[in-house]
Amino acid sequence: MLVFGRAGVVLVYLGTLLGLSIAFHAGRGLPPSALASFFGWLRLSAIRDWVLSLAHGSPGSAMAQVRAVAPKRLGARFASHRYLLLALAFNVPGNVVVGGGGGIALLAGMSGRFAYWKFLGVCAAAVAPVPALFLVATF
Repeated sequence: MLVFGRAGVVLVYLGTLLGLSIAFHAGRGLPPSALASFFGWLRLSAIRDWVLSLAHGSPGSAMAQVRAVAPKRLGARFASHRYLLLALAFNVPGNVVVGGGGGIALLAGMSGRFAYWKFLGVCAAAVAPVPALFLVATF
């Protein structure tokens, strides 16, 4: 954005959406057992077992697990609004722990609980503030 100015903002924004879409579709094709094997290789057996339990459970049981580990006041609210939680995950500081936006998109695709077009809409809204601020600042 700094190199190409205003024209670069649109290019960077569309490239970001394309990259997140690629990660989402890669997650759709990646079986949860592969992620569980990776955690097993890292000797993280508790996380490996948790991933396998999520993979074999129903969407309702997965949301119950999210509610169980989340703070009581916010957990129930966010667990029932997964697209809002996804938008917040893209913008929360420290999301680099799960691989940043690409890692979040990969995990969203792997979960199988997000429709692609809704996912893309959430991504478009969640990553828009920085390019929008850059456009306003260079106007």
